[in-house]
Amino acid sequence: MSPRVIGRSISSIRLALRGRLKRKDATFSAADLRPSNSMRSWARANNELALAHERMLLLGRKSAAEKVASFLLSLPRNANRIDEIDLPMTRGDIADYLGLTLETVSRTLSGFVRQQIVRNASPRIVTILDMARLSALAAGESD
Repeated sequence: MSPRVIGRSISSIRLALRGRLKRKDATFSAADLRPSNSMRSWARANNELALAHERMLLLGRKSAAEKVASFLLSLPRNANRIDEIDLPMTRGDIADYLGLTLETVSRTLSGFVRQQIVRNASPRIVTILDMARLSALAAGESD
């Protein structure tokens, strides 16, 4: 590669970075001019940090049953039925997300069904039968 080509590449990178920095600076100055925007940004960032903290606790300190229960409670409910959860992913994906194996997630959900805490309406829909027990499991208060 000739020095001229290298020089052009470096110049192109510098120009690209300069453009990005200018756009970022403009975004921050617009937020500074509008307090409502910066408060919204701060609230969103604070919420994301709280969620990340919860996820770290979920992955590090909880048992499999506590992790699965917490995961189920963190999902949005069906608009028509508050006790119904549409699972957004497969059991394998849930296992990956929670740091568990597919078998452990399946065994745990089957245990919840046996204990009549939840019911599987379909592979992608779970109905919560006993919200108090599921919440207690998520909090580590019972097994």
